[in-house]
Amino acid sequence: MVRLKKAVLASEVDGEKVLLDAETGVYFGLNETGSRILDFLIEEGVEEAALTRFLEEFDAPPERTREDFLLFVSRLREKKLILDEAE
Repeated sequence: MVRLKKAVLASEVDGEKVLLDAETGVYFGLNETGSRILDFLIEEGVEEAALTRFLEEFDAPPERTREDFLLFVSRLREKKLILDEAE
């Protein structure tokens, strides 16, 4: 299960999300697309299901969309904003 790290606070402003990692004090701004990806991850809890929803919503070439999705999720993990349930 994918989830936000407990120390991450999320707020929405005009369709975009602002994340605060309360442990580090660092803010992260997500554009509308990044916000939707995060929404799908949290709602679905499973990366593959979130990717399916993302591909259905965005009218773009599937391979490029898949690559962008996976890169963004990788960056969220790298910044330790999202975790897998086991973590």
